Amino acid sequence: MDIGIGAGNLIQAAGATPVAELLTSSGGIAGNASLLGIANASGMIAGFTANGGLLQIVNGQSLALAGTVGATAAGTVDIATLSGGMTQLDTGTLTTGTLTSSGGFVGSVSLAGVANAIGSIGSIAVAGANGTFALNNAADLTLSNTLRAHQIVVTNATRAIAAAPGAKIVTDCTIRPNTTLAISDLPFNTPQTPGAQGGAYFSAANFVQKGSLAVSGLNGPSSVPRIDTTASRQFDAGFGLNGPATWLILGLNNGGTGSGAIAVRASDVTYSRPGSANLTGTINGKTGVEAAFAGYIKPSASPGYKMNVCTIGAVNCGNVSDLADSRPWHMLFPGREWPLFVMPMVCDDMDACRRLLTGMP
Repeated sequence: MDIGIGAGNLIQAAGATPVAELLTSSGGIAGNASLLGIANASGMIAGFTANGGLLQIVNGQSLALAGTVGATAAGTVDIATLSGGMTQLDTGTLTTGTLTSSGGFVGSVSLAGVANAIGSIGSIAVAGANGTFALNNAADLTLSNTLRAHQIVVTNATRAIAAAPGAKIVTDCTIRPNTTLAISDLPFNTPQTPGAQGGAYFSAANFVQKGSLAVSGLNGPSSVPRIDTTASRQFDAGFGLNGPATWLILGLNNGGTGSGAIAVRASDVTYSRPGSANLTGTINGKTGVEAAFAGYIKPSASPGYKMNVCTIGAVNCGNVSDLADSRPWHMLFPGREWPLFVMPMVCDDMDACRRLLTGMP
């Protein structure tokens, strides 16, 4: 079905039900386009742009996007599927100021187009125990509302991802085990079974968050946001990332830097070559030096990576060499009521020492 509107809007009449394997508009839509029938049954939409700035689609079955689909750079694309989810050919392009889904998606969403140009993600919910929202993007992207799915994968390799004040991520994943993990053991965005792992995975050159970013569990209390950057990652210095049951993973690659406030249950920082981090806040309810020691870092602790001005993973807030400090506890942590012992005797087992000093089980 090829629909062209030279002037005005395209509005679906009540009771009308387009049933077409392919819906396209070779002549374009001059105004807005609203196809909101719950019985709509298009298999693919290709080459369909609403030049008025608003494209609204409800589809009753799985939907594939191909060619250029979208609205204006300041416009909105609002798509919902009642079953089957939505996919995109990697040669396709979705272009819009805001991508949102008023009705949500029943089934996973995979937007694989290498030239997608989406300015912001509004409210999107993907239903299903293993529902996935995956997006490749080639323009600066802002998370502006609530993004909800068992697994979220947003890749913006050469551009920035920003989280606007009040943005929320609702996702899944397991609780972090209280032991040292290899980098390869950390949750990653390409599990062998898509959707089975859960978590929210963001990859970008830069990640910037302003105001408060809340992260919570979807099908249980635990959740994992993983943020991998090649340049910088900055949480808001005052409000930051707030996820009391969250396992936060920061991948600071290629000498990347990280800063800002966090309040999480567990944290891992990884780096491929030395950069820096200057984080503040709490880990598992711990503050100050205890929060720094409760954090994990790979491939090894380094004085360039700080939490509350303390080296992440260091027992006494100092350099890595200070792990062998032989001063007694009351000198290292004045005011703390712990037995006086020599630090190396306790910290031969770093995991046991971390549990002892931070109260983590």
